[in-house]
Amino acid sequence: MKTMTFYNRLNFVKSITKFLLVAGLVSVMGYSLHAGTAYTWTGATDNNFYNSGNWSAGWVNNYSQWDDIQSDNANVTQTGGQINSGIDVSGTGLAANAPVLNITGKVATNAGWIGIGQIYGAGGSEFVAGNGIINQTTGTISSYASSNQMGISVASFNHYGAALSSGTYNFGGTSAATAPAFIQTSGTANINGIQIGGGGNGVMNMTGYGTIQVGGAWWSLCIGEDRLWSTGHAGTGVLNITGGNLSIQTSNMYIGGTNSTLHDTIDSTGISTIYSSGTGGGTNYGVYITSGAHFNLTLGTGFSATVGQVFKIIDSACPFSGAGYFSGLPEGGTISDSGYTFTASYLGTSIVFGGEAFALTVTAVPEPQAWVMMFSGFATLMGGRRMRRK
Repeated sequence: MKTMTFYNRLNFVKSITKFLLVAGLVSVMGYSLHAGTAYTWTGATDNNFYNSGNWSAGWVNNYSQWDDIQSDNANVTQTGGQINSGIDVSGTGLAANAPVLNITGKVATNAGWIGIGQIYGAGGSEFVAGNGIINQTTGTISSYASSNQMGISVASFNHYGAALSSGTYNFGGTSAATAPAFIQTSGTANINGIQIGGGGNGVMNMTGYGTIQVGGAWWSLCIGEDRLWSTGHAGTGVLNITGGNLSIQTSNMYIGGTNSTLHDTIDSTGISTIYSSGTGGGTNYGVYITSGAHFNLTLGTGFSATVGQVFKIIDSACPFSGAGYFSGLPEGGTISDSGYTFTASYLGTSIVFGGEAFALTVTAVPEPQAWVMMFSGFATLMGGRRMRRK
């Protein structure tokens, strides 16, 4: 039997202490969610998020500042309610244990932000990181963020590094009639609307039908870096946009850090353009793209285009700032997928605002497939033989 060294004992004590601290924190906050339990909003009593009578499983949240969904594998479906503080959706740090919040009704938040993949300790200081998922397929989140707050924070503001925190926000519905919406308004300047991966690994997937409308005079849509609290909180931020049935409106957009990606999938429905109304004056920044930002393109089901066809990715009221272009894709650069080649331009004319636009123009299309050419040749040959026989 091996004897524990001084350092082994010290590490063991640290591990036990950390476990007890986390357990104590959970106990103090008063979480009454149970791992793997499904909680569904009923609204049977009133419109109060904190009232256990409004939840199918009698969920009671005793923490006065945050409505925390932090039990592993808990599954919460909210179809309505008024939330007077923030929501934190986060498990213990294991992706397989991530709790899920499903939003299918009208949810109003008057203060605080909706955080995915982060756990905060007493007084708002971050304690440990975790994992969380929000699915919004119908319904509306109506968010009012006051000073130094965000509307949606996806694995952002993480002091402990990108590897410890992850979050996913899945947004989009199957029809225009039931399309979800995220509406962010603000009465103060220093707020962010949607922040993805500022300090952690954040992903937002937008597909199908839906409306994103984020206002505010700071970075309404921020990917890959925390611009609200500190420019040093860089993480991995990915915004995936699929199809042409989404309405995306923002006042200012920041794509930064070294691991931020805007990924567009163009399919038979087209492309959903991001409209940025920021004019570039003062803190109304417009669109800012750093040298480490990336753009990826995928051509989806049913895509078809002709040479000269233009697909507008970002429509801006003012010229792009920062590096002004995506890494590896400067003005006049090309990007290809599925046999199509596109030429990028950041100097396109904004139809809506009269500013500039980032657009892709089709400059090459796939060559006919070999089997099609062979079939055509075979048909011609057989037709010639029939004519000679006559």
